[in-house]
Amino acid sequence: MATYLANPRHHLRSAAAAAAMPPPPIDYVKWAQENVFFRPERSDFPGYYNPDVFPFFNEILKALSPEEPCRTVSFKKSAQLGGTILALIWTMGSLDVQGGDFMYITPTLENAKRWSKSKFEPLANDIPGIRAKFPRNSKEATDTVLRKDSKDGLASLLISGANSGASLSMESRKNIVLDDLAKWVANDAGDPEGQAESRAQSFLFAKIFKNSTPLLWPGCRITTSFNQGSQEHYYVPCPQCEHEQVLEWENFEKSIDPENTATACFHCVECGFPIEEHHRAEMMKKGRWVAHNPKMLRKHRSFFLWSAYSPLASFERIADSYLAAQGDTEKLQRFNNDDLGEPLIVEGSVPDWEALKKAADEAGHVRGRVPAGYYRLFLGIDCQDDRVEWLVRAYGRSNRTFVVDHGVIHGHISEEDARAQLKPLMKRKFRNPYGHDLPIFKTAIDGNYSTEDVFDWIKKAKLRKSEILMVRGAQAHEVPMIEAVGREVNDKGRKSKRKPWHGWFYNLAVSKMKLALYRSLRNCKDPDQRNAVVFAAGFEDEFYEQLTAEAWVGEKNKKGVKIYAWKKQRDRNEVLDMMNYADGAAIHSGVRRMSDADWDVLEAELTTPLPDVQGDLEDLLGQATPMPVPTKTEEPKPEVTSSNAKDGAELSERERMLAERAARRSQLAKTT
Repeated sequence: MATYLANPRHHLRSAAAAAAMPPPPIDYVKWAQENVFFRPERSDFPGYYNPDVFPFFNEILKALSPEEPCRTVSFKKSAQLGGTILALIWTMGSLDVQGGDFMYITPTLENAKRWSKSKFEPLANDIPGIRAKFPRNSKEATDTVLRKDSKDGLASLLISGANSGASLSMESRKNIVLDDLAKWVANDAGDPEGQAESRAQSFLFAKIFKNSTPLLWPGCRITTSFNQGSQEHYYVPCPQCEHEQVLEWENFEKSIDPENTATACFHCVECGFPIEEHHRAEMMKKGRWVAHNPKMLRKHRSFFLWSAYSPLASFERIADSYLAAQGDTEKLQRFNNDDLGEPLIVEGSVPDWEALKKAADEAGHVRGRVPAGYYRLFLGIDCQDDRVEWLVRAYGRSNRTFVVDHGVIHGHISEEDARAQLKPLMKRKFRNPYGHDLPIFKTAIDGNYSTEDVFDWIKKAKLRKSEILMVRGAQAHEVPMIEAVGREVNDKGRKSKRKPWHGWFYNLAVSKMKLALYRSLRNCKDPDQRNAVVFAAGFEDEFYEQLTAEAWVGEKNKKGVKIYAWKKQRDRNEVLDMMNYADGAAIHSGVRRMSDADWDVLEAELTTPLPDVQGDLEDLLGQATPMPVPTKTEEPKPEVTSSNAKDGAELSERERMLAERAARRSQLAKTT
């Protein structure tokens, strides 16, 4: 007679019932209060999650629950406002209570690995339910850095990077987080946002959470997503009259006193009562979300918050950040994105090159000479098929720059004739009004084109890293201004072999550089204004056309998705590239970190007239009287060329300088 230790039919029915049973409702706020613990070394609010500190998150977590009908939830926000914590609570709470398959996508595979190690694992170790389902350092461990599978097989988490088309096309997932969405760029398979959303297409009740700080508009993914959704804003009551209102930047800006930013506050739009920082905590508890586009509530809920709502940002700090950003395009973008939670609007028009040329010619600065106020020179070199072009840019206080000269060396970078002229070019000096010959402090050369030939020239010329660096433009906008090129990463996350030019090669944030340069060219009319860019007289039309050759435009890719990026509006843009390369050399050398005391030392050293050569009056005034540019009478020699070559090239430097001075005195006498 058989003895049964268990009833197979009972277990079969129990398993079938468990599989058919809908997941239990989950209160993510309550779950976070009971499970999410912040260690003192990792948070300004240590202890278990407290919804009273971030009361505006309650509705967002509710929108992420399975009971809410909306399929997509978007959160446009300032930096460090807690968006990643929201995503972690939703992800871990679901894995703990409901199980299922999750996918968490960051901008790159490298970001994905860092998120797994620095965000997920530390928090998971402090949550008993997650630690039990995803054991580590045991025979039951089934997780890797980019994949976490529960030991019962009922839950899994796939972590991926948007830059890898292969990783976004492997598996279907019911719940997906699109983190730092504004930083996503197109990958080899097309639009990563569309690829990610397609992973949940086969699920009727899927949920997608898009979370990011914005970048540039037009083209910002999180801003587009917010606009497509319910557009919910957090309304808070006035402490005095209880009129509900949104905390708006324009209201706050009016109260900023540059002499005392501690007084910055909001004013009630109804009664005018000053809403100060000590009112904030109580107001937040009484606030509520209001949809400006309510017809989308059932399909796509989108939320917006900026730093004025956050207990992590004081009103005074916001005011200080705003004042510090004035006149600096890079800081202005950071303030718009990180503090206001809004994209920086990129004007569609490019600077008027004809106006730039006219202003430069009227100012009359002599080409090849450095006016007063500029003390550091940097050289940008661009390599092409049949020529090597160069541009010298001088720097002064407040990031003011002056374009000293530009020229062309004929031949490819691999040819000996071209190479023979490059090192002497780097050794050239340019005189200032006080008789000092200023050397080129550092050079940046295009390393993206013909990389091996460029590096071969650097090694054979026996140049040092303190003299030169190879550069290339980074594809994405939100990257460091300058960053050493690491080993390339393929779709499988594996790094390539180390190249011989590692340590010499740097990525430049050319998108941000172009944005800053164009803003300066449009807005800076005073040469003493911060970020002002001034040009020597005599540059040809072609020079300015190349300088303004690109625009921020949107184009549809092969899959019909509109992608915004800098696009050439004409064939050649070498001058624009060289302006960025010279700026990269300046950033690498630390010019932007120089203090007023550092500039004082340089100014004292380079403005003391030398005893044998005294500066002329018109030199000290910045060559106010333009000097006629002589025409060429000789065929150019095969050496470093410049279109401002003058007659009498065989004269010594001192004789030529004296002849120029006599001509200026004569011209000045005629005009007076």
